[in-house]
Amino acid sequence: MQTVVIVELDTLIADTVSTRIRHTLNVDTVVTTTYEEAKLTVNQLTDKLLAVIISLPFCKTSYSPFENVPTIVITDGVPLESKMMFSATSVLDYVIDYRGHNFEYIIQLLKRVRFAETIKVLVVDDERANRKLVGTLLANRGFSVEEATNGIEAITCIEADPNISMVLVDDQMPRMNGFELVGNIRKLRSKNELAIIGMLSDDSEYRLVMFLRSGANDCLVKPFKLEEFQVRVMQNLQLLEMFKEITELSRRDFLTNLFNRRHFFEVGKKFYENYRRNALKFVTAMIDIDNFKSINDTYGHSTGDRVLVVLSETLISSLRATDIVARFGGEEFCILSNDLVLGEGILVFERIRKKCADISLDTPKGPLSFTISIGLTGSIGESFDDMINTADKLLYKAKNSGKNKVVAQ
Repeated sequence: MQTVVIVELDTLIADTVSTRIRHTLNVDTVVTTTYEEAKLTVNQLTDKLLAVIISLPFCKTSYSPFENVPTIVITDGVPLESKMMFSATSVLDYVIDYRGHNFEYIIQLLKRVRFAETIKVLVVDDERANRKLVGTLLANRGFSVEEATNGIEAITCIEADPNISMVLVDDQMPRMNGFELVGNIRKLRSKNELAIIGMLSDDSEYRLVMFLRSGANDCLVKPFKLEEFQVRVMQNLQLLEMFKEITELSRRDFLTNLFNRRHFFEVGKKFYENYRRNALKFVTAMIDIDNFKSINDTYGHSTGDRVLVVLSETLISSLRATDIVARFGGEEFCILSNDLVLGEGILVFERIRKKCADISLDTPKGPLSFTISIGLTGSIGESFDDMINTADKLLYKAKNSGKNKVVAQ
C-alpha cells in the first residue's frame, strides 16, 4: 500500500490530517516531527512512497527538500520567494493550511499523484522559449506534457489522444490564432471534458473576453506569477476531475458499482451498431437470481444486498474488462460479451452459473447458497432492443423450466 509522509511539529494536527487522509484515500500514513526523521522514512519507503506533506519551517534551504519526491508544502500564510518556487521541481503546490477547502485541495493533489499518468497537458505556442517554460513548470509538477507549435498541430494531438485533459493556448499564433483554435477545440471536446486556459500577451480586457467567449475555461496574462499559474492550473483540473467523478457516479449502480440500466443502453446501442456494421461476433446474456424474494423474506434485505454484491463481483472476476456488465434493476443483470460465438458463450456462462451455485454465505440464520438462471443469445436481431428482448425471453424459459440453468439460442 502507498504511504504519505507528514512532517509536522504539531502532533495533534498531524494525527488528525493523517487519519482523514487514510480514510479518504485508503493509503498508509507516517507522521514525523523532524526533517531528519522524515528523510530516514522517505529513504526506507522508496517505491511505496506516494508523497510528502511538509510545513514550511522545515524547508529552510529548499521548498522541495526531498529530491524527486512529490511534495506539498504547508505555508501557514508566509510569503514565498519566486526563485525558490521555480527551483522547487518536486513541489505539487503550496497550501496555506489544513483547514476546510484547503484539506480537500490536498486530497485532490494526492489523487493527482496517484493517477499522474492519466493527466496530459498540451501547450500550444509558436514561441519555443514559451513552450519550454510552461512545459517545464507543468512537468515539474508531475504532469505529462505535449507541445504543439500551431493550431493545426494542436487539433491533430487532441483528435489522436483522448487523455489530454488540459490545453494552454497562446493568443497570437500564425495560421490559426488562439481564439480560433479554442473555438475549433470546442467542436471536439466540451468544457466538461477538456479544460482550456488562454495565455494572453497583454492585459487587454477585450482579448480576455474573446478567449472566454470562444470557449476557454480561464485565462492567464503573460508574464504570469508562478503561484497564480499553479493555482489556476490546479483549480481547472480539480473542477474537471469533480465533474468526471459526478458523471461516473451517475453511470453506476450505487450498491454493486456495476453500470446502471441507463448507461448500459447508452453504451450498448453504440456497441451494437459497431458490431452490426462490421459483422463482428458477440453474445448477450440476461441473468436473474433464482428465488430472490424468498432470500429477502427469509434472511433479510441486508443479506439480499450481499447476494447482489457477491454475484456482481463474480461476474466482474469471470468476464473480461472489455465486456459490458450492468445491473438492470432488482436481481436482474445484463452482459454484452464481445468476440464470442454462441458455443463459446455457453461455456463461459455455464462456468459462471456453477461458480455461483458453489458459493456459501454465512448469515445469522445459517449458511446461504443461491443459484442463477441465464438467457443467452448470439443473435443481434433487428435492433438493440430486439436483441435484449430475445435474451430476456430465453431467461424466462430457463426460469420456467426449472431454474439454475443456461438457455441459449
